[in-house]
Amino acid sequence: MITKKQYEQGLEIEKEHKETYKWLSDYVKKNKGKLPESFEFYLHIAHDHLKENEKYYDILKEANL
Repeated sequence: MITKKQYEQGLEIEKEHKETYKWLSDYVKKNKGKLPESFEFYLHIAHDHLKENEKYYDILKEANL
């Protein structure tokens, strides 16, 4: 069962995507409600994680996540 504490921890950690949220919001405003291509959005998320740790995806792979 997912607990309130887990959500609270997740929300705090996922604030790392604040810049990506701002980028997305600005993109939608500039493009009259149109969303970016999914690749471009996912690239921003990947960049957020790699700024956090350059080995982020290596660590996930090693942990089988």
